[in-house]
Amino acid sequence: MKGDILPLLGNAPLRQLTPQVIQAFAVTLREEGRGDPTIRKILSVLQGILQRAVEGQRIKVNPVKAVKKPAAKSSVSRTAHPPMTVESLRWAMPTVRDSTFVSVIAYAGLRPGEALAMTWGDVREQSLFVTKALALGEVKETKTGNNSARWFQVAPV
Repeated sequence: MKGDILPLLGNAPLRQLTPQVIQAFAVTLREEGRGDPTIRKILSVLQGILQRAVEGQRIKVNPVKAVKKPAAKSSVSRTAHPPMTVESLRWAMPTVRDSTFVSVIAYAGLRPGEALAMTWGDVREQSLFVTKALALGEVKETKTGNNSARWFQVAPV
């Protein structure tokens, strides 16, 4: 990473590093053939370096924060488990509470932290309102920061 940053920005005075300069740097990286994951990493390293300059009161704001970084692509493939698998797992749970937790995660598509942060006020007749998540014992915004209702169809009995 240092080899990517120093040649282009290493001699620039800190006060000259503006969001426009950082954006031009990112464009140069792309023109040199760097991919989105590499550009994202380089900008993240640069942001960390310039954050130290902010903390040391050498600059007032971190110019990298204003630059949109390439989106990180998930390398995890997600597959829905067939109902037979989910039901087998539910029946293996030691308590009704655990079984219910498995059902909510599997059938409504919630992340574990989202399910753990839910209250009865989030449950409607045919929907769940997912607006928060539990992370490290603290209720926070959801991972995506997208407050949304998760809708699911109730099958006729």
